[in-house]
Amino acid sequence: MKYSEKIRNARLNVVTDTIGPAAILRIYSGPVPSSCDAANPSGLLVEIELPHRPFNLADGAKLMISEPWSGWAHADGIAKSFRLSDYMGAPHVQGTISKTGGGGDMELDIIDIHAGQKVVIGAMTLVEFGDVDDEEARSEMRRVKRALEEA
Repeated sequence: MKYSEKIRNARLNVVTDTIGPAAILRIYSGPVPSSCDAANPSGLLVEIELPHRPFNLADGAKLMISEPWSGWAHADGIAKSFRLSDYMGAPHVQGTISKTGGGGDMELDIIDIHAGQKVVIGAMTLVEFGDVDDEEARSEMRRVKRALEEA
């Protein structure tokens, strides 16, 4: 099935609507859970309260952050996963973290986090591909994601 860009943009804008105006980004040292309904990973390292409107409106089937997100680390550890949650703490988006160029869903310049360290997310782009169920499509999705991050 293929969707128009307008539908893919609308699907991405639901992310912003769902996480709401008091969203929270949490970075963990534990691995990504099997689903957003599963318990939080172990090792909370960083908790960042996001701006009132954390993302711009989706355009070109891409959802980009509206401004840099920053906060202070609470603990030491290697960043391995993240969750975007609403103000009640319910996670709605989660993924892997890797060093820049490592292919994670979120890439950081420094993944070795230390308590008291300032952590800045300068860019993050969510891409809507529709339903992806074959390796070729997933490979293309990773290629586009890398190109967006390099832009």
